[in-house]
Amino acid sequence: MSKKLKCAIHGLLVLALAAVAPAAEVVFSDLDLGPHSDLVFQVSTDAAELGRYRTAVRADLDARTVRPLTFFPEDVVYLPALGQVQVRNRLTTVRVDPRTGSFTELEQMSPLASGEEIRTGLLTPTVASPDGRYVVTQIKSSPGYASLVLRDTTSGEEHVVAERVERSYRDRPARFSPDGRHFVYSHGGKLFSFQVERFREGRLLDESYRQIGHGSIRNARWSDDNRLYVVQGRLVHRLETSELFTRSLYRNVIDQAEVVGRLPMSFDAAFDQFWVGPNSDLILIDRGSRQLFLSMIGGRRTDEPARGLPMLHLPSESSVETVLWSRDNVITVLVSTEREGKTIGSVRRIVVDESLEDLTFTRLEADAETREISRSPDGAHIALRTDDRVIVRRHDDWRSAGEFPADRPITTRWIDNEQLFMADRSVLSVLSLTRGDRRILGFTQADRVGFDPERRRIQLVRNELSATVNEDEFDIRDSGAQFAEPATVDDRYRVYLDTLSSRSYRNHILVRRLEAVETSPLLAFPEQRYEPFPEEDEPVSFRTFSHGSRVRGRQVALVVNAVHGSDGLTDVLRALDRYSFEATFFVNGDFLRRNPDAAQAIAESGHEVGNLFSSYLDLTDAAIGVTERFVRQGLADAEDLYFGITGDELSLLWHAPYYNTSGMVLDVAEDAGYQYVGRDVDSLDRAARFVTEGIDPLYRPTAELIERIIDRKKPGSIVDVTLGVPGEDTPVGGRPDYLFQRLDVLFNSLVSRGYSVVPVSTLIERAR
Repeated sequence: MSKKLKCAIHGLLVLALAAVAPAAEVVFSDLDLGPHSDLVFQVSTDAAELGRYRTAVRADLDARTVRPLTFFPEDVVYLPALGQVQVRNRLTTVRVDPRTGSFTELEQMSPLASGEEIRTGLLTPTVASPDGRYVVTQIKSSPGYASLVLRDTTSGEEHVVAERVERSYRDRPARFSPDGRHFVYSHGGKLFSFQVERFREGRLLDESYRQIGHGSIRNARWSDDNRLYVVQGRLVHRLETSELFTRSLYRNVIDQAEVVGRLPMSFDAAFDQFWVGPNSDLILIDRGSRQLFLSMIGGRRTDEPARGLPMLHLPSESSVETVLWSRDNVITVLVSTEREGKTIGSVRRIVVDESLEDLTFTRLEADAETREISRSPDGAHIALRTDDRVIVRRHDDWRSAGEFPADRPITTRWIDNEQLFMADRSVLSVLSLTRGDRRILGFTQADRVGFDPERRRIQLVRNELSATVNEDEFDIRDSGAQFAEPATVDDRYRVYLDTLSSRSYRNHILVRRLEAVETSPLLAFPEQRYEPFPEEDEPVSFRTFSHGSRVRGRQVALVVNAVHGSDGLTDVLRALDRYSFEATFFVNGDFLRRNPDAAQAIAESGHEVGNLFSSYLDLTDAAIGVTERFVRQGLADAEDLYFGITGDELSLLWHAPYYNTSGMVLDVAEDAGYQYVGRDVDSLDRAARFVTEGIDPLYRPTAELIERIIDRKKPGSIVDVTLGVPGEDTPVGGRPDYLFQRLDVLFNSLVSRGYSVVPVSTLIERAR
């Protein structure tokens, strides 16, 4: 075959693959050109865990300004000092006044208004100060790292708080004190404070003088009275805000802080979290989403768990999502559990009496699976968000105080003791307990956007409702709206869609100015191009399948190795579910024997599951004396174990422990019908930070592991991730953080480069 013909075939193949657009791409549609140079259209984007949604947009072609008309709630926070609700998504950030229904766009936080690219994947987490003036966020600088930035929403000014902060979607980037005068953040395994007032005055100390101690953001919590609690090891420290400045001038603040409690075991911020009671006399510890326990702090005894309360065991493969703690020491906990491939929420309650002698832990009645809980400011009511409604219950006796059907509600926020802000997949509204009704403020999505028959006013329709746009407010009524036929040309402009390839936008809007005979894009052109395919494919070995085709799609396979412990399984399943990705799990016999509940959760998840042998040992070790019968029996034993636990069969994919194999081992497994699966990108995530001799030479921080994977991956790559804590059977095992806790960061980087994650079997089929 000639080189010219090869190039032609390669080009046709790439074009054919490009026609199958990645699900995460941004898509523009429904152009309608109205009077006074007004253009309306829809933008379809992907919010990962929230799925795909559309935003209706209005553009002034003369001024080249764009404004959203619908506000999908990817992130919502209530700002009590302003009495406003902040709604944020990847196109815009607006603040809505629930009393008047007016919307104000924060242009400096709105990519659409400021001309920035609309990003795909998960939304970067932010945290706002209580008064809403300041926002702390991460701005990506590389796949694994970001700059931590403080943004003044009144002036638009930005200040870089720290460089090369580890990117994360797991936790908020900072914690503001209740009075908004301080926040704490973590950077490079250390905790730091930031004094907002000193920053305003231009007297902020260098970061080296603001270190509190070691740990992550999970090591620190503010109490209601603006005191900071920091847990390190077994010690609970309490700091006054004045100490964050004065003592840091001399040495780490934590070394001089008051010790108010001692825990019965060491706190591991990679897995644990804690909450301080409103009376500052008790601390609740979530021990790796396996147990909850109370311990006394402050004036109470500080050397033992609370009497009468043993370790409270949580369901396997679960996590504590929310803790609501009242002043009468009633603790309401939302626990989510992975079951049958979906997340199931349940509400439980710990009741603590004054003597700490009578403690109960009960599951509360719920009308449907609970996704979110929140408490009214006075603590009298608790709102529960389910899949199809918001239910309000009395805090004291759990009786129903109201019920509000909704279109798959996304979040709720209490405005005051009688009103809730609610956002669902159709509308933003205010729910009233006293009247038992809801008042609609605006739409989160529109089925149609366009002009009325006279082409004077912009209209939106969603389900049975319609809205007329009036400046910053919306006149909402029952549907009955009629639309003029869409137009794309008038006496001054012509607008049309142009297809893009190898970018995160599937298409973009072009505006033709007829008088000047010039054409330009309406919105910022996406900067990042998808990585090009190689000129030629690489040979694929089906005997030891370590990668797929390099030219048949931007796909990688994620191999999840379940060897010993099940730590991280919930993180992995949730990250895969958020992106609708599929992975291949390999389960070892040791894992199956130790973690039958986790094995059942893997089976119910619907992901591909392969064989990792009956025991985790080196099949090339001459001392073991591996025979053909030993290999056959090891594969069969793992099959039988998995079937006995789950009732399912393993797929005929396998790889050897440690990926160490030999010709004889491969031959025997192939005769038994198995396809061997290797890897071409070793994540190195199984390396603990320390070994008995010192620092493990293979150890890398998780942010560096992510950068290494992104740098080494190619189309068709196979990347491995290992569950469990490396070296947990040694005194020095473990890591400060884990790749399975940052998969969303890895996935976001892959998606931005046009990649998706598929099972190994998909790579094999495409390679054939």
